[in-house]
Order: sequence, then structure tokens, then C-alpha cells
Amino acid sequence: MTEIFRLIRYIPYIPGAYSLKSAVEFVDLLHEKGPEDDIASLDVESLFMNVPVEETINIILDCVYRSDKNPLPISEDVLRDMLKASTTEAPFLYHRGELFRQVDGIAMGAPLRVLFANKYMATGEERTFREHQKPEIYVQYTDDIFVTITETDDARKLADALKRNSVLNFTAEHSQQKTLPFLDVLVKRQEGQFKTTVYAKATNAGRCLNA
Repeated sequence: MTEIFRLIRYIPYIPGAYSLKSAVEFVDLLHEKGPEDDIASLDVESLFMNVPVEETINIILDCVYRSDKNPLPISEDVLRDMLKASTTEAPFLYHRGELFRQVDGIAMGAPLRVLFANKYMATGEERTFREHQKPEIYVQYTDDIFVTITETDDARKLADALKRNSVLNFTAEHSQQKTLPFLDVLVKRQEGQFKTTVYAKATNAGRCLNA
């Protein structure tokens, strides 16, 4: 599995145009923009469990072998078999000693889970923005999406559009008092700019393990 990930991850097929690499990149983006609109976030319900494996494999193969990028130095059939062997055909051991296969969705801890999720999300976004106006700011980190909106209902409309163009469900969260947490960043619209601070959940006791 890790060999397939190495082959695909470091060539320009994945991730999509709106994917964030880190919270630092997110903060840098916000500081370049002015908060002319309200802010909201969308969350994908159970993303990894709901990624359609066969469809995503076809999406990956189209990107690798039917795009303007240089294809991998292996045949399409071989890559398809490798992707299937690493997902739908990969066994896992149940605690009672029984072996099972997860025939759809990506198993927790699988090396390809983020790659598959990112590529499927990117494809759904591309389809959506062919028919739906893209917000001024739209960025995605795995199953979390940050957007700017002009009307309160815009977040729900965008969630519905993303749902129509995928098999996923999306929930929306609006800012409270111009403030919204995203990743580990607390974003606030203030004085014509975005203010950002570190965000910690209320359940965070501030305890760390000694390395």
C-alpha cells in the first residue's frame, strides 16, 4: 500500500485545487484576504467510510492516464489491481480472530485513506463549481471546509450542491459573533481583516504527554 501511495502522492494529480496542506497555509490565506462577507464551515459526515472505492479508483486512473500529466511508468491495469488490492481486497483481523474485507469505503488507518478521500472530494468540488458560484474563499482540509458567504442560506445551498455531485452528506455551521473555529484556528472578522488565534476545544485540559 505504501508503495502505491509513494507513486501517486508526489506527482501533480492529487490533491485538488482547494485543498489545504496545513493550518499555517490557512492562516496565511486569511491574512491576504479582507473579510467582506460572513464566514461558515461545512463538515462531511463520515467521509472515509463513505468514499466510493470503485468510483474513486476510476477517477484516479483518469487523472493518471487520461490527462496532460506524465503517466506513471506502469500499466493502467496493474495500477488498478494494486489500488483494489490495497482497499477492497485488503483483509483485517477481527478481535475474535476472524478475517474480514471492507468492500467499500476506506478502512481506518489505511495508508490510502487520505489520498482517496482528497481525490473524491476534489472531483465533487470540480463538478459543483461548474453549476454553482464558487465563494470568494473556499478551502478544504480532508472533511472540513471553510467558506465565505453573503447570505445566511448560502452555506446550506452550497452543502446541497456538493451533496448532489457526490454520495456524501454535508452539515453547515455559521459563525457566532463573527467568530468561527476551523482546524486549530479561531477566526474572527474584525476591523476589516481576519484575526486568528489558536483554538482549543472546551474539553482540552492542556495536558501533554512527555515525549
